[in-house]
Amino acid sequence: MLKRSLLAGLVIVFAAAIGLAGCGQSNSGNNSASNPESTPSQPASSAPAESNKQEKVKITYSTWGSAEEKATEEAVIAEFEKLNPNIDVELILVDGSYEEKLQVMIAGNTTPDVVSIGGAHVGNFSGAFQPFAADEVAADKYLTDILLTGLQSDGEQFALPKRVNTKVIAYNKDLLAKANVEAPGDSFSIEQFQEKAIAVAALGGEGKDKIWGSDPLWFGQWLFQFGGQRVSDDYSESLINSSESKAAVQFIIDAANKYHYAPNPTEAQGQNMIDWFLSGQVGFKGDFGPFYLPLMKQITKFDWDIAPQPGHGGEMEIVGIAVSKTTKHAEAAKQFASFVSSSSEAQKIIGGGAALPVTKEGKEVFLNQFPDKNLNEFFAAMEYSKPQPRLKKGRQMGSLINKALADRTLIGATGQEDPSVVLDELKVEIDELLK
Repeated sequence: MLKRSLLAGLVIVFAAAIGLAGCGQSNSGNNSASNPESTPSQPASSAPAESNKQEKVKITYSTWGSAEEKATEEAVIAEFEKLNPNIDVELILVDGSYEEKLQVMIAGNTTPDVVSIGGAHVGNFSGAFQPFAADEVAADKYLTDILLTGLQSDGEQFALPKRVNTKVIAYNKDLLAKANVEAPGDSFSIEQFQEKAIAVAALGGEGKDKIWGSDPLWFGQWLFQFGGQRVSDDYSESLINSSESKAAVQFIIDAANKYHYAPNPTEAQGQNMIDWFLSGQVGFKGDFGPFYLPLMKQITKFDWDIAPQPGHGGEMEIVGIAVSKTTKHAEAAKQFASFVSSSSEAQKIIGGGAALPVTKEGKEVFLNQFPDKNLNEFFAAMEYSKPQPRLKKGRQMGSLINKALADRTLIGATGQEDPSVVLDELKVEIDELLK
């Protein structure tokens, strides 16, 4: 809960203990409606529930997010309460340290009735949630099976899909045209990216008018572009020193130093690269999630679009919605969770926001935010992206990797060590953390 996750220092301490959303192989991504063995369930009704003849109940619902995400949550709640007048939903919006505060609430027996939870944390909190039975899961509603399996623990469904974040690459169409290079297609290779970025950077300029082929390349993303990953799928060993990982590090170093189509650490220090892209100075903006879309409405001076990440790789954050094992209003809580996850009303509201919805109805609304842009690429990324890993020491591992690369190699401003040696040593340290 999970970069995006978000736009969220107690959190650092706790996230180190439970792992930060922030990796298993995606399956084929086929809609389970095509699977004859899938068990369809009754979707959340858009008609007032039978409960409107019962005593009114109040449930609590915890989540996190920005001001815009809060507005989306409030709109979903308002729609649910309109359709279910005998159920009041109290929103508990946590500003930072979400998993830590959730742990405190669980320990104090004040767990919210309904809880937003990231797939990377489901295993850590599954003891506090009650699983959903097969007939409580509208499996045929979701865009891909991975949205459900990414929220399971030990084969049980402890949360229903709510929203997703995948990553693509955005590009300035006008800069590419000025550099006489074609826009990227569906099969966007790493070599094509570098060739195009070099050509855009050759447009030149000085100071604030300097044109960059790309924003700084981030190892946490490019590791996947080269086909690598931090740890094995069974979490038994680190893969940080694989040949793919070493190739990714060298590629990043060359982008800023050998070819200089991306700014080096000194040039990028203190700068917000999305602002550079919005100002028209950057050809390619990598690590681009749906959370950036509200900002794209500011662009009026150039044309833009999105494409798959070069090499087709990455992680995705699956955010689910779970029900407390100790809730006194299980029926109402599950009714709300089902509504958020699979109803057309809720998913259309989510689809109009800054995250990917999980149903076809929500997808249509999301695509219509920018009907002339290739927003479907966000959904295509679900097919090749890995769900964020469930690492108990994920934050510690991430900090260890980033610090070593920044301090000891040319990914940072002053490092001079051989990145291959640094990655070999990192493997030993991470293997210890995995024990």
